[in-house]
Amino acid sequence: YKFELLGLTESIQYTIYNETNAHYNWHMDFGSGSLSRRKLSLVLQLTDPDEYEGGELQITDGGNAKEVEKGLGHIVVFPSFTLHRVIPLRSGIRKTAVVWVNGLTPYK
Repeated sequence: YKFELLGLTESIQYTIYNETNAHYNWHMDFGSGSLSRRKLSLVLQLTDPDEYEGGELQITDGGNAKEVEKGLGHIVVFPSFTLHRVIPLRSGIRKTAVVWVNGLTPYK
């Protein structure tokens, strides 16, 4: 992608999915203002996948949704303009840490 990366300039987002049907709909991690400098999104799995059902992270490649492999300590990195979601949690608790690598220039 030839991003000119600046580094981690935002706080880590600690997310707890602890209610049935907790989820995120399809979205991208960038937008206007300060969000326009986000280049890479990183999601770290903090819960053993045996402790919950559902809650899978899915990323689209422009048409097909792909499920990210679950595993304690797994991290996935993707461009912040990539559509992604977390499907509804069915049971248990899912915890993640999300951080964004920002670039020098905003998207135009």
